[in-house]
This record gives sequence, structure tokens and C-alpha cells, in this order.
Amino acid sequence: VKPKKTAWRVQVKVLHSWRQWNKIAGHSLELFLSDAHGTKIQASCKKTYMDELASKVPVGEWINIDNFSLTGVGRTYRTTNNPLKMNFIHKTDISESTLRIENNFLDLVDFETILSGKPDENILIGSLCLWPNFANN
Repeated sequence: VKPKKTAWRVQVKVLHSWRQWNKIAGHSLELFLSDAHGTKIQASCKKTYMDELASKVPVGEWINIDNFSLTGVGRTYRTTNNPLKMNFIHKTDISESTLRIENNFLDLVDFETILSGKPDENILIGSLCLWPNFANN
């Protein structure tokens, strides 16, 4: 996919989702997605489209996403090393996918690498809870 076009269709697995708020963008639904090859991307859904689309992105499910924009991702607090971020727009449509791959697509960083300080400090590692209710146990 290329940033200048919005008429794309991708099949992705929803690895994680969370709601966030910041002073600039306000409320949003953030998603951590992977395609069948394990290529990951962060997606963002502004509050304007949240009511319509949030129920269509259950964690652990494969979905089709049609019509979205791509923008460069900020330098800090990135969830992937992908330089692009998917943004839901007014024409975004989400439907169930027939693709079924039972892989969680985790790329875990070993503890020694974390302690050595070698990982890119701008990409989050170990900060995303990929298991439902993990933080509550």
C-alpha cells in the first residue's frame, strides 16, 4: 500500500486495541494489526467514527478493512517499526474476513537485549498487553 491512495483493501488480524486521549487529537481508538505475513501496522480511528467501527474490530479476529488513509507515524511511542500508520476515514468499511491463521504474530524481544539498551527506544516493547484482562490478574 502507498500513502497517496485511499481505495485499499487489506486483510488483517487485530492483535490489540485500546482507547486513548491526547490534547491534540482528542479521543481515539488505536489498533495494533498484522497481515498474514506478520507485517504489523498501527491504526487509528478518531472519535467521529468510533461508534460505527469499534464493534467491528474484535481482538483476535481477522477483518477486511476497505478505504483508509496512510500517514507517517510519529517518532516516539510507536507500536511497530512500520513508518506508516493507518487512519480510518469517512469511507472506511470493516467486514469479517474468511482468512483464518492461528498465529499471534508476536515478535518478542529477549530480556538481555532490553537490558543492553539496544532496542529502539522510540518503539514500545513489552508495554502492550496482548492478552485480554492480563493487567487485571
